[in-house]
Amino acid sequence: MENIFFMVTAEETKVFANAEDTAIIHEVGNPHFFRLRVRGTLTTETYKEAFNKLREHMEPAMCPRMLYDASGLNASDPEARAWLIKSFFPEVTKVFDEPLVAALILPQSMFMKMVVNIVTKAMTVFGKSFVIQSFDTEAKASEWLAEQQSKSKYP
Repeated sequence: MENIFFMVTAEETKVFANAEDTAIIHEVGNPHFFRLRVRGTLTTETYKEAFNKLREHMEPAMCPRMLYDASGLNASDPEARAWLIKSFFPEVTKVFDEPLVAALILPQSMFMKMVVNIVTKAMTVFGKSFVIQSFDTEAKASEWLAEQQSKSKYP
């Protein structure tokens, strides 16, 4: 059986993987976005490391589009989710003068789906800084990101 967690297309470049391989970031060329795939149980430290690396790559590339693939996520720390809402997303949105576009692939676990949906709803307090959409597959998410890229001034 093929491990889809590590499938990479020709237009992708791996830019980060944590020591445990529970968080991996690829820069995808067409459409242009950064994909963060997570799996297993993530600690607050893992979240911070992965999302800070994501920001380090998004900013110089001037790419306000990301795909967060949480399909392999089993559990996460409430402190990590609070950090995403309070720190990461407000900081990364300051870089771009248009909304951050985020496609989400939901976890398989019903509990984690609920958690991701709660975090997504909490982020709406930031108003027009975000355009967030959830998907069941990466193909649908990529198609949506291509549509969003066509509306963006950033390549």
